Amino acid sequence: MGYSDKITGKIQNVLNQSMVQMSITGGVLFFILASTHMLDFVKKNSVNVLSTLGLNVRLEGNTLIFFHSIIFAVLFYLSITFILEPLLKQL
Repeated sequence: MGYSDKITGKIQNVLNQSMVQMSITGGVLFFILASTHMLDFVKKNSVNVLSTLGLNVRLEGNTLIFFHSIIFAVLFYLSITFILEPLLKQL
């Protein structure tokens, strides 16, 4: 039992470190994307971007929040994949 406890402890230690780092990354990203300045910026520019795609959509209320959640998910994935994981591999 002593050997399996050591292995379990080491695995938990590694998971906890990466989970903490991912949580901090997500928190910083959320802080940036959830600011009122960023919400206003996306709301104003989304009309221009979507109209070039031939879509006449206004992002307001829950639609704007939904759009931001998609942006958050994509940016979180990219930041973990291309920033955090390479940094962890160097350590």
